[in-house]
Amino acid sequence: MSSPLVQINKNIKAATHSKASLRWILVILSLVVGLVATFSVIRILNYVDQHRQAEITLIRIEELANELNSLGWRAIAERELDQELTREVDKIYKQMDEQLNQLKHVGHSREDLRIVDEQYHMYIEVMNDPRWKQPRPLMY
Repeated sequence: MSSPLVQINKNIKAATHSKASLRWILVILSLVVGLVATFSVIRILNYVDQHRQAEITLIRIEELANELNSLGWRAIAERELDQELTREVDKIYKQMDEQLNQLKHVGHSREDLRIVDEQYHMYIEVMNDPRWKQPRPLMY
């Protein structure tokens, strides 16, 4: 049989070992929680950045649409669609296509993009209709 001192010594060692194990478990658990929190913050920042990029792209699309509208009014005021105006319109169409493609890459809703894309291409079809390019008498 063990003496009481040996038994007390074993109990102290076991308690010390349990405390050390518990400390390591807490350290590891803290590291895991810290890593999960860090990766969560990074993911949230990426999500926010994507939405910011989408917002900037949408603002640029709106600016291009306003420029296109302005050119339309200019053509009406000048009563013709000359080569310079046609080049400017084509340039805006190209920029609009680029912005719409960029919008597809920043993680926007596919359904929203499909609707915007359809409406834009419908607009282009109407504007490229040869009947618009024929001279017409203005009615006042």
